[in-house]
Formats: sequence, C-alpha cells, structure tokens
Amino acid sequence: MKAPLRLIHSAPFIIRHYMGPKSRWWISRMYREARALHLMLSDCSWDGLIVEAQDWKRYYLPPPSVPKDGLIVDIGARDGDTAFFFCFNGYRNLRLVEYDKEIISVLKHNADILERAYGAHIEIRNKAFGPEDLIGAAFIKLDCEGCEYDVDFRSAGIPYGMELHVPRGTPLLPGQSNALGYERG
Repeated sequence: MKAPLRLIHSAPFIIRHYMGPKSRWWISRMYREARALHLMLSDCSWDGLIVEAQDWKRYYLPPPSVPKDGLIVDIGARDGDTAFFFCFNGYRNLRLVEYDKEIISVLKHNADILERAYGAHIEIRNKAFGPEDLIGAAFIKLDCEGCEYDVDFRSAGIPYGMELHVPRGTPLLPGQSNALGYERG
C-alpha cells in the first residue's frame, strides 16, 4: 500500500481521517499543483486549500449554468488562494477585489503566475467592495469579513457563494471567530 501524501501543518491527519478517497485525490492534486506553481500563500491559505476545499467546492464553485469564460468576481481575494481554486477548476476570467493594501503585492504576484500558467485574464481592484464591482459578473464569491452587508448584491440575481461573517462592529468574545458559515444563492 502506497503511503499517503504528506502535506503541511494538520493537513495529513485531516486528509487521511476525515475525507473520502475521491476528496483525498482531488484535494491532494490541487495542493500539489499549487505548490508546483510556487504561489506565495500564507500558512492559513495553504491550510485552507486542504481544510476548506470541500466547502469551497460546495459553495464557491459556480453552477453549471456559468460558462468557463464567464466573469468570476472574487470579493475578498486576499492572497489569491480562491483565484487559484477558480483557475484550477477551469475558470479563466477573474476580477479580484481586495481592500487590504498590505497584501496587494502578493495578490499581484500570484495573479501573474495564474495568468501565465492557466492563460487566465485577471483584473485586480485594490478597493472596498462596491456595486460597480459586480458589472458583468457571471458569479460572485464573497469572503470579506463583514462587507457582505454593505452592498445589496442578492437583488442583482447573480449566482453567488459566500462565507458569512458577523457584521462589522459586532463585539466578539475573546477567541471567538467572526465566521458564521457559508451561503449559496
């Protein structure tokens, strides 16, 4: 019997003990490809490729009605981990919106890699999320730590997947996460 693929942090245990064979194969393949591209991702993003990949597949993967060349708008693009996820799954037209000015150089670096590796067209916007970011969108991915309450994107009728967070300014207990779960519409 072949030894399972060793990944970083807690990923080997999670992959071996909590995922079925099909998920193990798919997630291991995605992880190996991300490593081969030499993406500059934070430890949190690397672990997210493993731990959250099943949720991303369920909530962030556009429905079949969205064409592979349709515009995917990634609100809260961070360092490009979900941009990689979309490219890995065949989507090549991305608009990445990230508010954090400190991480934008890493996002641009990773976007350049994805454009070369996948032939993707990637537009980066370093700004707060606004309704103008949705123009032409075929699918919206939101993971923006509370900004999902700032713009009424649901009324646009565009399919979306998002990680829900408590509204900004809501007091949290020490050590309490602001994440509430996922939503798809």
